[in-house]
Amino acid sequence: MVLDVADFTFGTLVIDGTLKIDDSIAHTTIKANNIWVRGGKLVAGIPEFPYNKKLDIELYGNRYNNPIVIDDVSRTGTKSLAVTGKLHLFGQYPEIIRTRLTAIAR
Repeated sequence: MVLDVADFTFGTLVIDGTLKIDDSIAHTTIKANNIWVRGGKLVAGIPEFPYNKKLDIELYGNRYNNPIVIDDVSRTGTKSLAVTGKLHLFGQYPEIIRTRLTAIAR
């Protein structure tokens, strides 16, 4: 499946198949309480063709939202991105990889 909308909001997003982020949209925002890449894949770009658009993943919620129950022992908190499947995010390298502070950072 291809996510081909610019702004999408979920309560809990569970991915069992393949969810590919469409690279024809300039800026994609995924908002969710929780995201669980359970048995599938979340894909943006490939090594040969990195994702060159803007992708924001915003996790929202509060302590009363339901966690993801992974198994009898494991569960997440709120605002979580859990990956038990595959997460493939290939982007472009930043122009500035490191820098030197010239003043105290506050």
